[in-house]
Amino acid sequence: MVYRDYLKKQIDELGRVLGKLLADLISLKTQGKTEQGIEIVNQTLKTELDLDLSEILSLSEEEIIEKLEKMTPDYKLIGVYADIIYEMLDDLNYEKAKKADLLKKILALYEHVEKKSSTFSFENHTKIELIKKELQ
Repeated sequence: MVYRDYLKKQIDELGRVLGKLLADLISLKTQGKTEQGIEIVNQTLKTELDLDLSEILSLSEEEIIEKLEKMTPDYKLIGVYADIIYEMLDDLNYEKAKKADLLKKILALYEHVEKKSSTFSFENHTKIELIKKELQ
């Protein structure tokens, strides 16, 4: 019982961190501070999840999902993680192939969330379809 309460508390805290991170990124982008936002997000992802952009690029789609699932059993948080990376994508100074690789990994995360969910999410489905079009 104590362990389950602790685990729930950890999952809730991770959800708050990811939610705040996404809100901060969007806020900084609207203020024209995109580079600062990306730097903050990358540092926070590294410290909180040990999974920053360079790590994402070095892992396979399956390895990323596995690593995130070890951190949280809540698949919705994996979707928030994908939202954060997707929000940064256009502003990253990566070459086309590197962006496409990152986009494929984001797609895999959204598809994983869709597969795990017991209800249909129009928002998630729309993101998947948009990414598939971008990859064509």
